Amino acid sequence: MNLINFVRCSREPCFYYLTQNGLTVIVIVYVDDILVSGNDHTLVKKCCEKLEEKFVVRCLGYPSTFLVIQISKPSSGKFVLSQSKKIKSMLEELGVKASKSSCLSPIIPLANH
Repeated sequence: MNLINFVRCSREPCFYYLTQNGLTVIVIVYVDDILVSGNDHTLVKKCCEKLEEKFVVRCLGYPSTFLVIQISKPSSGKFVLSQSKKIKSMLEELGVKASKSSCLSPIIPLANH
């Protein structure tokens, strides 16, 4: 990844990022799965093309899941991450019925992130 100017995160070895003129692209690598995202479609596409020059990769378009995390992007434009399918699967495996009442996530969104 250093060959195409990505910086490896010091705290998370599978997380790489590239920042140019206020635009950012992130790449998350886990075994043979790669997720590429950023705040500028043109720069993301350019980075994907550079990755294709160096590695055997296939662009599968917008992800719906990555590492058992469901990814959606409602009309608000913000990404929503969910593990509800995994949780339901684990509950079924353990023979526990899911509660009919919903539970809000304790995570508070960070401003400007």
